[in-house]
Amino acid sequence: MLLCRDALERAGGLARMRAALIDDCTLAGLLKPMGAIWLGLTHDSRSLRAYPRLDEIWSMVARSAYVQLEQKPSRLLLAVTGMTLLYLWPLLALLYGVLTQVWWLWLPAAVALLLAWRMYVPMLRFYSLPWWWGASLFPAAWLYTLMTVDSGRRHYLGRGGAWKGRHYS
Repeated sequence: MLLCRDALERAGGLARMRAALIDDCTLAGLLKPMGAIWLGLTHDSRSLRAYPRLDEIWSMVARSAYVQLEQKPSRLLLAVTGMTLLYLWPLLALLYGVLTQVWWLWLPAAVALLLAWRMYVPMLRFYSLPWWWGASLFPAAWLYTLMTVDSGRRHYLGRGGAWKGRHYS
């Protein structure tokens, strides 16, 4: 995040977000009452943290996903239900509908999957990726769902919020 020093000071400075596990969201929450926040994409920035392996990505997401849901089981259930309905159910309905030749099942499922894919196209274009990478949306969404469930599991085992070898409540 880039912001002017005076905006950070008006929001209360770093001290207001000292205990935050998700610092970028906390900072956005502190800045939002002060006015509009511009969200933009650029090809000119680079992450300082590389996550080349799935286990590293998994740890990064599981560290904070349940915190983002305010550690509420009802929100976890709602998130998992929503992700299942959006990304897994249409795929399963399409496969089952095609295998059983039930057109009224596979047709709406195919339309739902194509619409989801179509909404992903602007990101593919932004990152100069071929159109067929759109198929990665569905396994990525399901992996994210599993990481979110794992985040809740870790919380209830007393291992939530792990960051750099430390665990935060």
